[in-house]
Amino acid sequence: MIDIEFLVNNPEIVKENIKRKFQNEKLALVDEVLELYKTRREVVLNVEELKHARNTLSKQNSILFAQLKNAQSEQEKNDVNNQIEQNKATVKNNDDKITALDNQR
Repeated sequence: MIDIEFLVNNPEIVKENIKRKFQNEKLALVDEVLELYKTRREVVLNVEELKHARNTLSKQNSILFAQLKNAQSEQEKNDVNNQIEQNKATVKNNDDKITALDNQR
């Protein structure tokens, strides 16, 4: 078995070793694995970005709930409530995207 990090960092060495063993039909597998690895890394990075955004919005909502509690006017309460609802919708959307991306991993 080949370590994925070695394969990613040294694809030509792996290909040369395959050629020396006269297993040329396996050469295409190296490129396929590299492409799959690249795609997986992109998915993982996207998931991490979405989780970070979700956490940031959740923290903002904590602050907004405190503002809502201290709001003086109905307009201020409505504005804060609207922002909270927008944040909740974005968090829900991000969670849906995360679920879809997790299924790709």
